Formats: sequence, C-alpha cells, structure tokens
Amino acid sequence: MEKIGCIDIGTNSVRILGLEKVNQDNFIPIMRGMEIIRPGKGVAINKRLTADSIEAVKAVLKRFKESGERLGIDKYYAVCTSAIRDAENREEFLNTLLETVDMPVKILSGEEEAVLTFMGAVYGEPLKGIQTLVIDIGGGSTEIIMGKGCDILNFKSINIGAVRMTERFILTDPIMIKEYKGMLNSIRQDIRESILEIKQQERDIDLVIGVGGTITTLAAILLRMRFYDPEKISGFSFSLNQLKAIIDDLLSKDIEERKKIPGLQPKRADIIPAGAGILLVMMEELGLKHVKVKDSDLLMGMAIKIFQDDKMWMI
Repeated sequence: MEKIGCIDIGTNSVRILGLEKVNQDNFIPIMRGMEIIRPGKGVAINKRLTADSIEAVKAVLKRFKESGERLGIDKYYAVCTSAIRDAENREEFLNTLLETVDMPVKILSGEEEAVLTFMGAVYGEPLKGIQTLVIDIGGGSTEIIMGKGCDILNFKSINIGAVRMTERFILTDPIMIKEYKGMLNSIRQDIRESILEIKQQERDIDLVIGVGGTITTLAAILLRMRFYDPEKISGFSFSLNQLKAIIDDLLSKDIEERKKIPGLQPKRADIIPAGAGILLVMMEELGLKHVKVKDSDLLMGMAIKIFQDDKMWMI
C-alpha cells in the first residue's frame, strides 16, 4: 500500500500527517506529529525568517522523516503558508531545506491554501445540496471558504492570524481589556470587506466547519482534554456563548495561569486569546451561533489531492 507524509510548515507550528492509501477514496492515518516552534515569529514585523527559525524547521523535518521512514513512508510533500509566503528571504529558506533535508517544499498561494483546506475540512461530510462555510484560523492568516457540495463558491485569505495579532496587539500580561478590544476592532476592519462580499453573494449557510490550531484548541479546552484526541475533536460543536465564556476566562488569567488550563497546550497560551478573538469577530459579523470542529484540514486536503494525482504541485 502507498504511504505518504504530508507536512505543513505554518506560522506557529510544523505538522505532519502520514497516511496509507486503502483505495482511491479511502486512506487511514498512520502518523501524526506537531511541534510548536513558531517558524513565522517576527515575520509580520521584520518581513524575514530568522536564522534560528530556519534551523528549527530543518531539525523538525529531519525528525519527522526519521519517524516516517520507520513506518514505511518514502514520499514526503511539504507546503508553507502565510508567514513563509510573506517572508522576503523565502527562497533562501526553500533552498536550505532542499539542500539539507532533501525535501522539495511548495509555497501555497492563498487560493491553493483555501482549496486544500476546504477539501480536508469537508472530507467525510454528506455534502449533497449543502452550503458549507469553512473557517481556518492559522498563525499568520485566516481563510474563509464558502462551498456548495464539493464545489468552492467563494474564498478569502486574510492576513490576520493568532501569532500575527498577538505580535501586533498583545503587549501586557494579564491582557488589558482596552488592549484586547483594540485588537478586536482592528480585526473587524480587516475582515469587513471580505465578510460583506460573502453576505452579499451567499446568504444561506447550512453548515459551519472550523479547522486549524485555534479552533481545535478551543474545542479541547471545552472538552477538558488531558491528551489531545482527534477522534473526539472531530464533530464536536460549540456555541458563540461558549466561546465568549472561554475568552472571559483567558483574559482573567496571566500567561502562567493560562498554561495550566486543561486542553490548552502551554506553547499556545500566549496566542490563544488572539485566535479566539478572531473567531469571535468572524462569528459575530457573519451571525453564526455554532461551529462544528474538524481535525481534518489542509493536511488531509493535501493527501486527497496527492492520492488523486501525484502531480500535486500543479494545483
């Protein structure tokens, strides 16, 4: 059976999803991994990836390859998203990875990222006649994708993310309410045009799916997960009121107290208030009362595309 490793080098973390193909439409996970090393730290301000970040990514990819090879994975497909896309030294970064890790890496455009995220998010959903909105909050950007059935009708990639907003706005600990409200107001301004276009074009939303580290973390907090379980996360729903309660709790704590919250990985404790704020604004502006959480996202979309056609880089 064919086995592949799909890797996402994001603004906040580097992730791998290893899968084994059962048939054309069915494949099973055989490996999952994530390391929060913040590859895009400082890119929003300095427009460059740091030497430390590049070295950290190289080390993680080497570890992922070693683990994957023990499971029989011999093909790896890696992509980069928002922060690397914005970095002025991105070509240097890609060449370094090719030379030292022997792994070609593709920088996804906003459109490619949206397509793969939608494919992964709706995987396994009964979509016939269903209009679905997918929200993916990453470290550097947020994708909003509207689709009907398996077809994408509209998408937006906006340069707001949990890391990017934290670096720009969160300067105090505990976070000052005035500071947090200033961030929310900025997010509203940044998304206003995109939200207005979605409202004008697509009025009926049958299903809202949330993916990405921010949203799965919020679900894990609500489930009080001691250990992350993707099967319990996928399909779990939470409400706007539950989200507001989480935000109130986050803002009442300093960072060391947030690190002790069940379900919250300590390395996300600094950025989760900003990520939750992005989702809050999205839900309020679009009039959403609930969001269904999926653990399958960009990485699953990559796998679907690769198994359909190995020329994945042509998307």
